[in-house]
Amino acid sequence: MIPVAVVTGAGRGIGQAISLALAGQGYTVVIASRTQSELDDTAREIERRGGRCIVVAADMANEADLQRIVDTARMAGQVGVLVNNAGVSPKPRGGRRTPVTEMTTQEWNEVMAVNLTSAFVLTRDIGKLMCEAKQGSIVNIASVAVRIGALTAGAHYVASKAGMVGLTKSTAQEFAQHGVRVNAVAPGRIATVMTRVANQSLELGWVQRNVPLGREGEVHEIADVVCFLASPQSSYITGSTIDVTGGWTMT
Repeated sequence: MIPVAVVTGAGRGIGQAISLALAGQGYTVVIASRTQSELDDTAREIERRGGRCIVVAADMANEADLQRIVDTARMAGQVGVLVNNAGVSPKPRGGRRTPVTEMTTQEWNEVMAVNLTSAFVLTRDIGKLMCEAKQGSIVNIASVAVRIGALTAGAHYVASKAGMVGLTKSTAQEFAQHGVRVNAVAPGRIATVMTRVANQSLELGWVQRNVPLGREGEVHEIADVVCFLASPQSSYITGSTIDVTGGWTMT
């Protein structure tokens, strides 16, 4: 049976890179995101490389759409990997975050719904399938913001990613007895559309001065770590959050 992986936020950036990498390892990848055109781009690239995928256009803040992702994955086969990658980081002030003193409850709730609640719902429902099968790996995409606070992201984004780390630890404890592992990856400054917008608020040369490796990371460098955590090579790792930051969070 061909194993199935589910990746959210798969239309571009880190999610797209993860989807391509897992497809290259033989998974049928259920790729989910809100924007159909971006999903189609990812699907074309997967198929061009000889991989297999199933496209699900879904709003991560809509539980009915999340259920469609679960149902699609269940019908595709045995789900071995879930990557909760979907995330938003609103910067409505020309690339600058909303100060917490000016943040609306609506903006807070929208970020929490996409970044954290969607991960909870998919972890609950797909995690149940994995626990029944006695195998599986869940990888949550957190952020360096959990370590250093709000450099360019708003308080809602930072809180949602801290919640991802808490969700990772709690579910890792619960799922371990069923042979299911749960880990997180905390990317630093990665070259994506989202960070290009955020970089508008940073001083020129900030990355070179503050990141020991002297550069932004590439999306494939996150995908490589996710694939490791999804594989049997990481069979004794669960409940961990791995920083992929170029040394930025070195302590």
